[in-house]
Amino acid sequence: MNYDVISGLSLAIVGAGASLMAHGLGLGNFHEPDSGFVPFAAATLLCIMSSGLVIKSSMGRRAVNQRGTVFQGTRWRNLILVVCALLGYGVAFNTLGFSICNFLFMVLLLW
Repeated sequence: MNYDVISGLSLAIVGAGASLMAHGLGLGNFHEPDSGFVPFAAATLLCIMSSGLVIKSSMGRRAVNQRGTVFQGTRWRNLILVVCALLGYGVAFNTLGFSICNFLFMVLLLW
């Protein structure tokens, strides 16, 4: 079993759970959507796409050498910087406001 199958199955499970939770909010109809309509549509799309990933990776040729780790080639400095920026965004949002926080966050991400 390769990484695509594992990630596809896990995302399908997450999508199915989110679909069930969104259905509990009420869907409404297409012309008068209720609060669960958009989350239900997004979760259903996630299920469809992850199922396609599982099917594609199951039917395709298997890689001969899949011994690399999942995090091989990860740039840890960038990852830690983005996580800290998200935490700082959440802390400073009420104080600085939407516009300033978004501007600083985008400058940091593009830097």
